[in-house]
Amino acid sequence: MAPVIRGNSLYTIVDGLNWQGGENYAIKLGGHLASISSSEEDIFLKENFQRGWIGLTDTASEGTWRWTDGSQVTYTNWEVGQPDNTREIQHYAQAWTQSGKWDDAEEDTPQQSIAFNKRSIIEIPFIRRGDSAYVIVSGPTWEEAEANAVKLGGHLVTINDAAENEWIATSYGGRGGTYNPSGLWKYWIGLKKTNSDGDLTWISKEPLSYQNFHQGSNASSNEYAFINLWQTQLSYEGNNGVWVPHANLHGDYDGKKMTGIAEIKLAPNNTPTGTPTVAGTFKVGSTLTIDATAIKDSDNFTGYTPTFKYNWETSTDGT
Repeated sequence: MAPVIRGNSLYTIVDGLNWQGGENYAIKLGGHLASISSSEEDIFLKENFQRGWIGLTDTASEGTWRWTDGSQVTYTNWEVGQPDNTREIQHYAQAWTQSGKWDDAEEDTPQQSIAFNKRSIIEIPFIRRGDSAYVIVSGPTWEEAEANAVKLGGHLVTINDAAENEWIATSYGGRGGTYNPSGLWKYWIGLKKTNSDGDLTWISKEPLSYQNFHQGSNASSNEYAFINLWQTQLSYEGNNGVWVPHANLHGDYDGKKMTGIAEIKLAPNNTPTGTPTVAGTFKVGSTLTIDATAIKDSDNFTGYTPTFKYNWETSTDGT
């Protein structure tokens, strides 16, 4: 199924994997098995996915449950009497039982997971820019990184102008990718040569209206390209933000860790509706309060707390 969005995370599900298989798959897509921090998120995921492995485990220390993404355990929804660690091998959480609660379970073999159609609920955090979500996906090859981007409903990133290129340099410089001791980080981007005689073009089929190739040329015998980013995130210093044509595997820079930047198109971010109200006595020295409960944001999730910017103006007659 296509990923669903809540806040700044994409959620999707994969069938036929045991708990560790689901976690490994999630990492390839730039995330982890889902972590749940509130009853609202719990209900949202149950309504969309019904059941599945989540990223809660006590494998590191019996009885101490931790989320694989490193977030704090601030909410749980265990079935009565759970977790009970039956046979002392139940170290993984699955949601949801028939009563809508969580249960601890043992990790099946991959064969058992396929036979019983076990499901894994995956959460992938993203950075939003305009109507696109950006996610770091695993490689090591360009083709594997692109396949992981497609699983999320997108492609490796298409860069349409200098502003987007600079934003990527600022957002992802030093955050991941393949590190080179010279201070550069490298990520696959969505450029691919479609035939042996042609230039590199965007896999998304968007026009190559902006270019920032190394040495200023698209002409290359290589079939793919990555982007160079400085660890310091300085804007366009040296090779920062340039595109470098390359073969499918970048073995010179530890190809086992080579990752890509995926771009997933989102529905337009609609403007919130509603008007806040101000209460209190309108005079110097009094306290005014703002009630923003009437403001609704259809694109966001229950519990979202926006930040409001405001200013006061005093009339000429002192009121």
